[in-house]
Amino acid sequence: MGKKSRRPNRNKLKGTAAASATTVVAAPAALERDQLVNQISIINQLFASGDGEGLLQLESTVTRVANEIEKTHPLQAGECYYYLGTAHKGLSREGGIDQEIVCYQKAIERAKQASNKFLEAVAMWGLADSFVWTGRIQEAMDLHKSLVDDIGKERLDPNCILEFAHNLKRHHEFGRELEVLQEHLDVIESTWDKPKQAHAYGQLGYIFVEMYDYNKSNVYFERELSIAKEMKDLKLEANALRGLGDNHRRMGNYDKAMEFLEQGLVPLSETGDIVGQGRVYSCMGEVLLAQDGREQEAIEIFLKAYGILETCDGPKSLGWILCKLGEAFRAIEAWDDAITALEKSISISAYIELEVIRNELQSELHQVLGRTYLEQYYSDESLVGMPETREGIIHEASFCSQEAINLRREDDPRKPIIYLDLAQEHYFLGDTENAQAVLTEYFDRTVKLGPKHCQMCHQACPKDAHMEKCSVCKVARYCSRAHSIQAWQKDRLCHKVMCPLLKRWRRLQVGEATTDSCNAICNDFFELQY
Repeated sequence: MGKKSRRPNRNKLKGTAAASATTVVAAPAALERDQLVNQISIINQLFASGDGEGLLQLESTVTRVANEIEKTHPLQAGECYYYLGTAHKGLSREGGIDQEIVCYQKAIERAKQASNKFLEAVAMWGLADSFVWTGRIQEAMDLHKSLVDDIGKERLDPNCILEFAHNLKRHHEFGRELEVLQEHLDVIESTWDKPKQAHAYGQLGYIFVEMYDYNKSNVYFERELSIAKEMKDLKLEANALRGLGDNHRRMGNYDKAMEFLEQGLVPLSETGDIVGQGRVYSCMGEVLLAQDGREQEAIEIFLKAYGILETCDGPKSLGWILCKLGEAFRAIEAWDDAITALEKSISISAYIELEVIRNELQSELHQVLGRTYLEQYYSDESLVGMPETREGIIHEASFCSQEAINLRREDDPRKPIIYLDLAQEHYFLGDTENAQAVLTEYFDRTVKLGPKHCQMCHQACPKDAHMEKCSVCKVARYCSRAHSIQAWQKDRLCHKVMCPLLKRWRRLQVGEATTDSCNAICNDFFELQY
């Protein structure tokens, strides 16, 4: 079938023109002054009461009022457009974001016409948020710069700055979010009130988590905690304690992590925050899972967290708990339970609205599921007498690992390990050519990323800090002695196994004199698999 033409039907247009010659459609009469005053009053009341639904039901009337007064009263016309834009934003209907952008743009035009900087600023923030939601990030950042240049950082509304930064975070624009908050940091610390400061510090704490800089993240969570205690704000206090606990867990400080998380439960219990409690229990489960021999305890607390959150939290939190539960079951070789939890998590994660967040979680889930199948293939002795079942399992593993690679962000330091899994899976399937190509990708990425991140927790190495380097391979770096020891013998392909291979690969990459070859290193790795 050919592509459908988007040109108008000429005959139809001719017929319409002929009809219009004989049928006069009267333009709507201009509204009387009293009518205008009444309509503007209704519009203002609807906006003040937060009735976005009511505003959109009267959208044609609101637009008509704005059109009639835009020359004589541009400020009030701009407010009408701003109200409509905000209503579209709040209700998030299909196609509404396009209307939202148009309304904010008209509000900005009228605000400039009226020389009203306040309306211009809030409408520009609204438009910037709309651009973020439609992926027009650079246009959003340009609007932010215009606001700073035209109005000044000191006069910008802290709520708008925090919301704009938060929306950048939701779209995984962590570098841009950090840029915005750091640009305003002097104002945040000198002119913002304590609650806004605490919220900004909390956001900065989570940005640095996403950038794998846990030490710097802790600095901001500690600032948030200090303000929260001073203000006796239990919600902020719980948030900071959870952030600190999670970071210490990532850094291998398990006792300290559990101490912070247990402290975080206290304010949540006092405020009756069930969702917060469930999420903290999930974090506690991760602390237990990270410690050898405590997998059963982790399973129990993950099940507790899921039971709390099942009816009151979103797919992201529930999907993540099931992902970690699957990891815990895999660790004790409860293969069926692990696969059931992970497949359920993949189904739940499909309901995450934002694609970038959905992809991140699903990448993690496919990686964990692929690793589960791989470890079952390698370790489950009951499969020895079932060659077809065993082959089916490794096919599943390969599919999952490839999905994980496709969904994972290119700059994610956790990506190389997926190539290592996929290389083994290709090899077990007899595809040695692809196995070697994928293993080469693993070695190249690991050697390149080695000096930049801890091999255990993936924490970034700050420019002014020193990470412990493996003295043998000179590739692996560790943020602490504890992580160096843990990595040495933790998994089947621990650093004790990979270290000599990484050493040989690094020597090839830097051009050291050697009779070694990439093929020889790959062959030696695959021989380890049997």
